[in-house]
Amino acid sequence: MSRERRLVLALLLFAAPLHAQESDTLVLAGDTVLKAGANHVQGFAAYPVTLLRALGGDFTNNAGRLQVTVLGSVLWFRPGQGTFTVNGMMVSLHELAFALEGELYLPRQFFAEWLPKRFSRQVRYDAATATLSTLERLTRATEEQPPPARDVAVASVAEPTSVATEELTPARVEPATPVRRDVVGGRAGVEMHVRVSGSYSDNFFQAPTDGTPVELVASTGEARLVVRTGRPGLNLHARVNRTLFDGFDPSETASGGLDWTAGRHHAEVVAGRQTHSPRLMAGDRAGFADIDHASGGYGVRLPGAVEVSVLGQYYDIYLEARDTESRYYGTGGSLRYRGFGYRFSPEVGGMRSRWDGPIATENYQEQTQWLALRMVPAAPLYLFARYRYESRSYTIEDPAAGNYLREDRRRHLTLSLDARITGRLVWGIYYTREDVVSTRTDRGFTSQALASGLSYRVW
Repeated sequence: MSRERRLVLALLLFAAPLHAQESDTLVLAGDTVLKAGANHVQGFAAYPVTLLRALGGDFTNNAGRLQVTVLGSVLWFRPGQGTFTVNGMMVSLHELAFALEGELYLPRQFFAEWLPKRFSRQVRYDAATATLSTLERLTRATEEQPPPARDVAVASVAEPTSVATEELTPARVEPATPVRRDVVGGRAGVEMHVRVSGSYSDNFFQAPTDGTPVELVASTGEARLVVRTGRPGLNLHARVNRTLFDGFDPSETASGGLDWTAGRHHAEVVAGRQTHSPRLMAGDRAGFADIDHASGGYGVRLPGAVEVSVLGQYYDIYLEARDTESRYYGTGGSLRYRGFGYRFSPEVGGMRSRWDGPIATENYQEQTQWLALRMVPAAPLYLFARYRYESRSYTIEDPAAGNYLREDRRRHLTLSLDARITGRLVWGIYYTREDVVSTRTDRGFTSQALASGLSYRVW
């Protein structure tokens, strides 16, 4: 084993989750310090309006409405409404206000985004500690100053993906459900994350069961920017990375996109380009490809805590050795249930896709179904599990072709664990296994892969 391979394998002690997670406990610090854990009975993080007492809030009930006088303004709320008024002007909430045991609860967005934006000269919100403080308190060095809240996991965490894991599944396009975020952005600003990761695959090019598998070791470095625009629900993001392979030339990726959330609606769009990517191409041949890709999803949360999403994907793949261009198209949808709260959320989904290329014998159609589970067993941990089943049918109609009437059945298991070490540092690990049976007896195979690394939020 080469020295480079040993160094890369050492990286497997680390992991590379993509999404920083805010604390589940919200702290308000003003004349007094109050804090409360999130209530998830409606499927999103909500907190009691009485936290505003820390900012000098005064409360009056009037004919089913609640009047709150705070920071020199008068706010009116009504349970079950997705709007409220401030000084007579109507404002939208990202989620509905609701009453529970006589207490009014408001979505986290109200505290983390709207208040800091509306009263920017009076309060500041620190996403790293989930603390909303008055400027007066921030400038006072007294024993009243609250300790930083622990930065732990919350409900809105995307599926764990990384450049390393994308390289580990070169022939696959992962279905990605749009991510719903209970907190979208806070104040306008920019975040930067850096990541290093390592990966190992025992059969990267999917050699048949009686063939000779190719082991592949890789390491990836990445920088990612998140731009919080300050507009409700809108974030921009971009990333660049470089992957080094043991035995192949490096591959680079650049991508960008946006995510948007408004009330019960959310959407995400991503597009990018990857160069010199080693992967198993159609025709069961190894090769290197330049890839342009785009994907998107739109989702809406229905009454009853069910989230419905529609998904779309497009890949344009240029194979360098053949000087040929192929395209992948996929459309589908998913159902995700959020009624159990953020600690446990199941999802089912399906997708229909096709591969169109210049060589007819390589083209196919595919149907995919999956079951996914997202779990937060303890505050700093996030677990993800998915089982995916694929039925692939090759479309060539020439009886003399090798892929005539060929059908593949693919079972794919994905497991990942993310663990927050500090407010800025996250550790995790990703494992995947694919088992394939085919009507072409020489095309069945099993492939396993492991990836891990560290992700650090610079600012």
